This record gives sequence, C-alpha cells and structure tokens, in this order.
Amino acid sequence: MNKKKKYITVILILIICAVAVVLAIKAYKIYSSTLMNKQLNSQQAADKSLSSSENNEKNNKSSHKNITVMPGEPEENNSFQFMDTIHGNNVFLKKDVNDMDGKTVGYITKKLLDEAKIDYTATGTDSILHFSAINGRVEKKAGNLSGWCYYVRKKGESKFIKPDVESGQWIYHTGDTVVWRYVQNSAHDGYSGAVK
Repeated sequence: MNKKKKYITVILILIICAVAVVLAIKAYKIYSSTLMNKQLNSQQAADKSLSSSENNEKNNKSSHKNITVMPGEPEENNSFQFMDTIHGNNVFLKKDVNDMDGKTVGYITKKLLDEAKIDYTATGTDSILHFSAINGRVEKKAGNLSGWCYYVRKKGESKFIKPDVESGQWIYHTGDTVVWRYVQNSAHDGYSGAVK
C-alpha cells in the first residue's frame, strides 16, 4: 500500500512539473510575441509619423526623436558606428554590416564588440538588452545622465530617430545606419543638431 502511494505521489509530481514546464514555455512565447509586437508598432508609428512630418512637421506625433545630423556625421559607408561624444567625438569603431538583416541592434552590437575585442557591460536578456559600458565609457561616470544611446537612420531616410525600445528589441535592416553615442545627457538627442 505504501509503495502504491509513493508511485502515485511520484507520478503526480512528474505531471505537475510537466504542466509547469509547458506553462513556462507558453508564457515565454507570449512575452516574446508581445515584445515583437511592441517593436513593430513602434516602428510603424515612427514610419507613419515620419511620413506625416513631411506633410506637416508641426503635427509630428512620433514617440521617437527626429534628429538633424550635422553634415558628414556619421559617415555614410559604415552601417554601425561607436562614438564617444564627451571626449572629443572619438569614433573608436566603424563597421559595415551586410549580412545581419533581421537581427536586433543589440545582437549585432555584441557581435561587433566581441569581434573587435572591445570590453563592454550589457545587462538583461536578448530582448531587453541594455549596454551600460562600452570601451571603458561607463554610464553615470561623466554625470548622472551620461550613458550610451543608439540612433537609427532607416534606409532612404534623411533623419535619425532615437528608438524608445532597448537595442535588443529594435530590428536592423540592411541599409540602415546605427550610431552608438556616449553622451553627457542621455535624455538629450545626443547630436549637436536641432531636435525637430
């Protein structure tokens, strides 16, 4: 009788564990799907807002910041660039990326920094990846609001946007330009040009 109770208990525990694993997998899929939908909605809103801004810039309702870039910055021929704007606009890595279409900016950033053997500190999972230090430039070391921000100029566009999602959520497309900047005030646009 005791053996029978033990077997039943073990079987119940296994069933409960299996159900917990299935629920965890479903929860992760729902979470991932939600993050992807958020990014798609964000990008669609940015596209729509950028289109409407051409017709009426005063009514631009984008959740991103449109940035006027000074001539010659960043270089057109490098799809990923890393720049320290606090210490003399020092560009310490430029890389053209042609085979990463559909990957996230965070994934590509980690890959490029690893290949260049540049130290960095990144926290969070792939979808909520946050870079707190790159090449010895650490957030909040140059002031309370200092840190790393990334900016994206989509293929065919003339202006950069500052996405409102972490780099692990923004999808890179061939022809886009991504600029990582170490800035004094991460709440500011990060460029010397005017914010529109």
